This record gives sequence, structure tokens and C-alpha cells, in this order.
Amino acid sequence: MKLKLIFLHKKLVGKGEYGMARLLLRFLQDKRIRLGNGDDAFALSCIIEKMGVKLGYTHHRGYYSEYYY
Repeated sequence: MKLKLIFLHKKLVGKGEYGMARLLLRFLQDKRIRLGNGDDAFALSCIIEKMGVKLGYTHHRGYYSEYYY
């Protein structure tokens, strides 16, 4: 799974999707990430869900966030 995500990061950088690549790199480093409501976060959440990564939701200070483990 981690190797697939590394190759996805390389592909995103090659296509110029630097925002999504930065979020994915943070996910690879921390092994979890909180995504907001931006375009990059939404696109990355769709890709990560298709790969079968565990998903959790949290409600903090009036904002819903997605956590991936």
C-alpha cells in the first residue's frame, strides 16, 4: 500500500498537482492526515478511498474533518 502511495506522489508531482502531492507526502510522513474542504483535499480523499485506506470522521470546533489511517 505504501509503495502505491509513493508512486502516486511521484505521478502527482510529474503532472504538476503540487497541492495534492504535498498533502499526500504529509500523509506518508505522519501516517495520518486531516483533510479540509479544499479542492486538493477532496480529490486526494477520493483517490485514497479507492485505494482502501481506513477512513474516520471527526467533529472539532464546528468543522468536520476526514482522518486517514
